[in-house]
Amino acid sequence: MELRQLEYFLMVCEVNSFTRAAERLYVSQPAVTSAIKSLEDELGIQLFDRTLKQAVLTSEGQVFYKHIQHVMHGVSQTLSEIDNLKNLNTGTIVLGITPLAGIAPLPQQLAAFAEIYSDKTDRRG
Repeated sequence: MELRQLEYFLMVCEVNSFTRAAERLYVSQPAVTSAIKSLEDELGIQLFDRTLKQAVLTSEGQVFYKHIQHVMHGVSQTLSEIDNLKNLNTGTIVLGITPLAGIAPLPQQLAAFAEIYSDKTDRRG
């Protein structure tokens, strides 16, 4: 199971059409159809009723949809948190101070750090 397949599945659910999903995803309609078919084969279930003009979820598809929404939301949150860490928007600073160095320069160094990252530091305390 690939994230791409899940994204395609959710888009088809959103627009009730393989063709419109492909247009919104900027891919070909056969690519969407193939991805969904591959997903169905892997799961061993049919996700959409293809006898209608619209893409309508089967009972199994409805259960899958409910859970995949949560999964994809979690993936989105995870990627956002990782991006925040990479861009130094969040994170943890770990300080190690030896007894020989003392803590005298620490306030100045923390103040300098806060100045450099003033737009990104958390000022709760």
